[in-house]
Amino acid sequence: MRTTAYLFTALVLVLAMGACQSKTPLGQERADYGGLWTGSDGSNIQLWADGTGDYKSGSTKVSGAAAKFDGNTLTIKMMGIGKTWTITTPPTQKGEKTVMVLDGVEYVKQKI
Repeated sequence: MRTTAYLFTALVLVLAMGACQSKTPLGQERADYGGLWTGSDGSNIQLWADGTGDYKSGSTKVSGAAAKFDGNTLTIKMMGIGKTWTITTPPTQKGEKTVMVLDGVEYVKQKI
């Protein structure tokens, strides 16, 4: 019974820490970043208007984390899991596609 109580308490603390993350909506200046992006390396990034983001690459998956922009970097992390990228090229129109380059990897915005 005690083990169950400890596990429940730990779960509540983990969820509370995730909910307390500071997030900033994308706003007008970052609106072009919003959406689902697929990288040439097979990874996926989803940036939501409310300032949260999802990231999936291989076995690493982060959902609902704060998406933070700082200068030319983008970070999607929750409790130390996730990634920070250098924005090599911001979202730009390339023919019929919208692309951005993060750490040298090209990401194409998916049309939903």
